[in-house]
Amino acid sequence: WFICICCVLFGVFFLIAQIGVFQDHKKEEQINKHEGVADGVVIQTGSLKGSYAIVEYYYNGKRYERREFSYSDDVQVGQRFKVKFDTNDPATSTVIYQQPFFKPEDRTCKTQGAIVQVDSRTVRFEYEVGSKKMKKFQPYTDGQVYHEGDVYTVEYLIDNPRIAILKIFN
Repeated sequence: WFICICCVLFGVFFLIAQIGVFQDHKKEEQINKHEGVADGVVIQTGSLKGSYAIVEYYYNGKRYERREFSYSDDVQVGQRFKVKFDTNDPATSTVIYQQPFFKPEDRTCKTQGAIVQVDSRTVRFEYEVGSKKMKKFQPYTDGQVYHEGDVYTVEYLIDNPRIAILKIFN
């Protein structure tokens, strides 16, 4: 009996995982059919079964929010990312963490940063502001290759240096 119960439980968990993958794929297809891109800003972060961020964006003058898993608790309130959404249903969206940005009017400064860790989706980089050493994660697009020790320009907000972008993309 024990083996039967284990097999049934495994089957249930496997089915739930497959449904989640199917729903994510269906959402992605829906967005790609009528794709729009908006500027989003993080308005809240937290940790509940993993790190998450709530990102606010606007389309046709209407405000939308997207609560989504974030790659780490490094995502800061006030940080900006592109948001991809379905123009027929703008609430169906996804945050593009690979596309952080600053607005032209943001007061920023630049320094050098070094990659200290690389995994299959993110790089962790280290940079200094004054005498304070900062570390931050940043996701990157599949197919790009980075190495520990690589040095890049880091742009950060003067008023909040924890909001920073490693300039690894064109």
